[in-house]
Amino acid sequence: MSVSTPSEVKPSNNEASDLQDLLSDYEWELMQSESLDTSIDNASIYRTAENTADIVQLLLCANFLLALILGCLLCVIFSRFLRS
Repeated sequence: MSVSTPSEVKPSNNEASDLQDLLSDYEWELMQSESLDTSIDNASIYRTAENTADIVQLLLCANFLLALILGCLLCVIFSRFLRS
C-alpha cells in the first residue's frame, strides 16, 4: 500500500472551482456578517446619541428651574433684608 504525497495529488478543475466557489461563498457571508455588525453598531451609537441629547435637554431644563427657584429665594431674602 502506497501513500501519495501532496505534490502527487492534483485536484481536478471541477474540484478546484468548487473549492473556489465555497471560499467565495464563505467570504461573502463573512462580509455580510461584518456589515450587519457595523449597522448594529451604528444604530446603537445613534440611539446612544439620541438618549444623550434627551438627557442634556432634561438637565438644561432642570438647571433653569433651579436657577429660577434660587433667584426667587434670593429676591425674598434681600427684600426682607432691605425692608428692615
